[in-house]
Amino acid sequence: MTLPKEAWDKILEFEGRWSNDQNDPGGATWFGIARNRNPQWPGWAIVDECMKPGGHFLPNDLEITHLTDLALNFYEDKWYALLLDEFVHQTLAVYVFDTSVNVGATRAIFMLQKALNALNDGGRLWSDVDPDGIMGSKTLVAEARAAMSPRRDSVLFALRVLRAGHYLRLCDDAPARWERYALGWLRRAAA
Repeated sequence: MTLPKEAWDKILEFEGRWSNDQNDPGGATWFGIARNRNPQWPGWAIVDECMKPGGHFLPNDLEITHLTDLALNFYEDKWYALLLDEFVHQTLAVYVFDTSVNVGATRAIFMLQKALNALNDGGRLWSDVDPDGIMGSKTLVAEARAAMSPRRDSVLFALRVLRAGHYLRLCDDAPARWERYALGWLRRAAA
């Protein structure tokens, strides 16, 4: 099992290594693995050992290597759990993966399903899928048919629009909480 380089590169570009943003509901993160959402991740034991007085995170090179390997394993497991290795359109798979890292797997798959349904020409190109946020066989069949159709790139574009819309709704609903992230989120949605 190997995580595609393009998927790992997205994490490196948009998540960075260590973050402990007090405004982020995920809390402390290492390469986007949020402690509040993934407390079982084995890397947190190493992070805790590397914390110095005053909340400073100072790992050595070996600890950084170990944490990075653990993060890569975490994301490889996520890639395969989401069945992204079965996608025909691997650029779309990488985008769904990056979306799942940032907004969660269920929401990312739901957005994909909405994009697939919107672009299937009333079910003539591929069948509608239940927008349930679950990557099942019907979603995989729809993705494969979309990938072989003239609307291949339109599905990716629609997913980008849905993702950007999600971020804008967050900012509209709670500007004081979310607007600080808007520019970075929109850049990520467009990438």
